Amino acid sequence: MGSGNLKRCPYCAEFIQGAAIVCRFCGRDLPKENNHANSSFAESMGYFTGHCIARWGFGVCFAVIAGIFILFLILVGNFKSNTPPRLPQNSISSVHAPVSTPAPTPTNQTPVSTMKYDPVAKYGKEKVDAANKVMNLVKQDCNVFVDGGLVVEMSRYINDKNDLLGYVTAIANADAILFGSARSIFVYDPSKKLIASADAFRGIRLRD
Repeated sequence: MGSGNLKRCPYCAEFIQGAAIVCRFCGRDLPKENNHANSSFAESMGYFTGHCIARWGFGVCFAVIAGIFILFLILVGNFKSNTPPRLPQNSISSVHAPVSTPAPTPTNQTPVSTMKYDPVAKYGKEKVDAANKVMNLVKQDCNVFVDGGLVVEMSRYINDKNDLLGYVTAIANADAILFGSARSIFVYDPSKKLIASADAFRGIRLRD
């Protein structure tokens, strides 16, 4: 009898005939060999079980096998918890359903980006009226226009630096309220010399 026709019993680890369905040593029914991998695993476990019982006794062997089984359940549980859920078969068609086109925005609604600046809503009517009064007085006394910023060409000289600083500060504050944000301001004396400037980053500066 050649060793090629023999196999190990998965329960007692004794060699038996390859075609045997019952072990002649332990009397147990042998599992069907539908899957080679399952047969090899069962054979290995049977050999391990028999070897464990023969060496350490049934109690120790049972504890080891129980520990392996619990570890297997933990690993299977972790694998299932990390696996993304699959869509049910009846919901697959809904994934490819055509997306409905959203209704167009009503034309009577003005986009936020194009809304007109309202200084009264931001600062209140009292501050806006005061700012308009300052700018009207400046326009009566100076030539005011926009060219890369607000340009103020004075018709008279202001020799006192404190008075000049207060004058330019009033213009800058009024313009920020009416315009909506601080912008560059350039103030020239009657000789067209730049004597003061203001912007949002460096504030108000008097020029020598």
